[in-house]
Amino acid sequence: SQEVLAKLALNADESGCVASHLLSNSIQCTIDLQPSSVEPVVASIYQLDSVVRRATSLQLTADAKAAASTVQSHGVPA
Repeated sequence: SQEVLAKLALNADESGCVASHLLSNSIQCTIDLQPSSVEPVVASIYQLDSVVRRATSLQLTADAKAAASTVQSHGVPA
């Protein structure tokens, strides 16, 4: 964060403000809109979040059970 502040300070004017064109997040590249050749990996919050994954009561909810059955039916370990 100190490096960012130093770089901003170098680009600031006398009033301490940074020019708006330096604050833009626009990019100059092309976007690939072609369909992916691989299937995306899908997982539910019940498998990803460490707190939820360890909470027995949350793993017993209907949503968690549905997510677990979906994962098992696709041959992916739960």
